[in-house]
Amino acid sequence: MGIRRDIGLAFLGAIFGYIITLTMDSIIAVLNNELTSQNIPILAFVGIGSIIGLTAITYYLILQLRNYLKSRKAVETVEYNLDLVLHHIDDFIKKWRVTRFLRLSYRREIQRKSMWVNRFMIRNHANAIRSSAKNLKVLVNANERLFTSLDEIVNNMVHLGLELELVFETSGNIKQTKESKFNELISDGDNICVKFRNIIPELEEVRSKIP
Repeated sequence: MGIRRDIGLAFLGAIFGYIITLTMDSIIAVLNNELTSQNIPILAFVGIGSIIGLTAITYYLILQLRNYLKSRKAVETVEYNLDLVLHHIDDFIKKWRVTRFLRLSYRREIQRKSMWVNRFMIRNHANAIRSSAKNLKVLVNANERLFTSLDEIVNNMVHLGLELELVFETSGNIKQTKESKFNELISDGDNICVKFRNIIPELEEVRSKIP
């Protein structure tokens, strides 16, 4: 209805503009006092009224355009933050699971007890997801349970990250850590990935609810 109304007003504005064109000579005559107050043509009144009407419609359409641009920007901002959350989640899952030629997965590094350089990365991933999710939550009226579940997963990531930082702080810590602990760390990371996989469709559903 809003779009039809604006189109109708734009059409009406065009009619007013056409009337103004037809009556411009009379309007100029009125403005230059070439017509007496007792002998002002009706056409001149129509022209002046058309100017007022066209001005009002133009102002209204400008306001509508400004509101539309603001709304479009808000939608794009929500989509950007949603994509950012999904990107950070996907990035963590890939780096946890996938071993490439020159880069071992986090999982493989834990198995090999060689997670020195990347021991801080789990917490960094968690902080990135938390930050982008916080921005998204502010922008949308989304399911509170969804973000509560996401926060719980992120908290598990933070806990896992702290444990990895402690275990891989020194070679002495690694030697003192039981094998079962490494298996537990790997299991925790695997579970986090599974939970992320389950929550991704719910996050993507947020996109369909953007106004």
